[in-house]
Amino acid sequence: MVPAVRVTTAPANRRFDDPDDDAVAGVQVHHASPPMHSSSLSLHVAAVLAALTIAPAVLPAQPTPASPAATSARLAPPAPDSLEAITRRGYQLANYDAAAWQGTDAVMALRPARDAFTTYLAREIGGRWTVSFGSLSPGGDTLRVTYEAVAGTSEGEPFTARAVVPARPETGALAAMARTIADVRTRLGQPTRPMNIAVLSAPDGGWYTYVAPAQTRADVYPLGGDTRYHYSADGRALRATRVLHRSIIEFGTPAATNGRLEYGTHTAVLDNIPEDTDVWHVLVREPKVPELIVTDAFIYRIDVDGRIRLLGRREELLRK
Repeated sequence: MVPAVRVTTAPANRRFDDPDDDAVAGVQVHHASPPMHSSSLSLHVAAVLAALTIAPAVLPAQPTPASPAATSARLAPPAPDSLEAITRRGYQLANYDAAAWQGTDAVMALRPARDAFTTYLAREIGGRWTVSFGSLSPGGDTLRVTYEAVAGTSEGEPFTARAVVPARPETGALAAMARTIADVRTRLGQPTRPMNIAVLSAPDGGWYTYVAPAQTRADVYPLGGDTRYHYSADGRALRATRVLHRSIIEFGTPAATNGRLEYGTHTAVLDNIPEDTDVWHVLVREPKVPELIVTDAFIYRIDVDGRIRLLGRREELLRK
């Protein structure tokens, strides 16, 4: 069996949404605390820039490679809708993650046999998450679902699990999702730490399959070492691979950082925009603090509600 790995004390059937918020088009956000005031923000940005210019070794990420300033100055900032799309996927990942581990807990309470399933998938259907557990046929054409867990009708209501007898054959979307997971596991080989996999629908009708390090301590939230794979609609063809972060940052809670924790920060060396998993990370970690992301050209802040704010060009902020 391959259960979802997560160490958490979050309430059952937790959702990351707030239907009253319309600030991000198409994205439901969870209000946790108000955005930082400008004076506080200036202090945070100054601290990050000081770390970059004086002591880059203190940042728990790869150093930013040298790049001509002129190139960064010519780079156009990302469009607002592209940042909204990243926030939206981050929310979907957070909800998938919550459904996966809560569904797993519900199914494992039934004490399934060790060979009852080899994979699991989560999908939101009609506003409720369903986690299906099963195994692919030898040829990969059919997913035989042997267990299923369904979210309650309201937040706080636990998932309800049941054995599917006889096993239900799936040859559509669930089988396609399972094929992407099987391929990703083959590519991973034998990872040195537990990894979680999530599958989301891609805009072209295919699938985005993410692999990221699992949380193994209740007071530490890993960020990085993650990749997004883009598959065709049938899950058989890999169309693109996007490495999101190379290094892994272990984000500690106040108990792990002597109580001095106001915000997180990391450098992004692979692209000049935040990644889907950056938003996911900010949404699920405790305590709720913003994340500052420094790229070669720009500096961003991800607020605790998942919204991404472009603070400005890195070179311009360095001159202030």
